[in-house]
Amino acid sequence: MILARCLKERTKPITVEIETKDGVRRVERARFGLHLVLGENLKQLDTVLEDRESQDVWELMRRYFELATGFEVETSVESFEQFAAGLLLLWALNSLFVPPPFLKDPQTSARPQRLLPWDYEGRAAILMVHVLMRTYGWSLDRVVNLEPEVGLALISEILVDEQLQQEWEYGLSDVSRVYNPTAKRSHFKPLPRPAWMRYGVEELKARIPRNMLPLGKVIDVAGKEIT
Repeated sequence: MILARCLKERTKPITVEIETKDGVRRVERARFGLHLVLGENLKQLDTVLEDRESQDVWELMRRYFELATGFEVETSVESFEQFAAGLLLLWALNSLFVPPPFLKDPQTSARPQRLLPWDYEGRAAILMVHVLMRTYGWSLDRVVNLEPEVGLALISEILVDEQLQQEWEYGLSDVSRVYNPTAKRSHFKPLPRPAWMRYGVEELKARIPRNMLPLGKVIDVAGKEIT
């Protein structure tokens, strides 16, 4: 409930302050590079939560706290509740205002992806940094210090440009035309787009044979009669 309340208030700036031995220190929101690292931490946390490895859960929670604040954590049983509340605030502080569409692709989130031979832990974060450096010729320091929303929005536009360029080149090639021997003519077959670049998927309407349709009065689940 605390996290949900914090996320609802993300339209307003969130201030997180940590009390230390040297006084109260304000925690700055993570920039693009650290945001990606924290995201990898949350992915690992989701995995161990599914496996119910309690020790790994604590280690990843502690790691997130230390990365986000820059402080080492020494938590006792008495102060764990306070630590957990602070952790929720840090999650809310570093959450995105508006996640870009390509991060919500139903195809990538619905099923696990097969690892490539050259894949490694944390490659997704490195790949995003690489895309920005390659496209704009920026230095590593400049990329990792972007605002998270800016970095991800630029990557989204890069992906759109690459897709549209591929569609243009594809449309000029012969493989984009499919010959229909029945109609004795060719028709254009568009290059498929990723799910996040398409409109909502249309529901397929099932055709039911007339002899299988119900007869007379039908009572639906709401108790109403339908003729």
